[in-house]
Amino acid sequence: MNADSIRHEPLEILPDSEKDTLVAYLKEHVDNVEVVVMDMIHSFKAVLRKALNYLTIVADCFTLQVILYWAFECVRIRMQRKFPDYDRKKCNE
Repeated sequence: MNADSIRHEPLEILPDSEKDTLVAYLKEHVDNVEVVVMDMIHSFKAVLRKALNYLTIVADCFTLQVILYWAFECVRIRMQRKFPDYDRKKCNE
């Protein structure tokens, strides 16, 4: 789905999410696109770079929150593994 991130309105729904479809759509609308807000899926990012190599790509809020959660969770687990068994078990109560 293609949406206006400022007005929060859907603009268009593409028939599929295939690479060729996305590249063709983006090249057709290159003059109207300034910034892309997306969920940072690597394949979509690669398509955007191919179709619009100068484009600014911004992660959507949900994706940013998930990335931050994963980062904090990895640090939390790594730090808890350094605790003695007694203290580590107390953290999980």
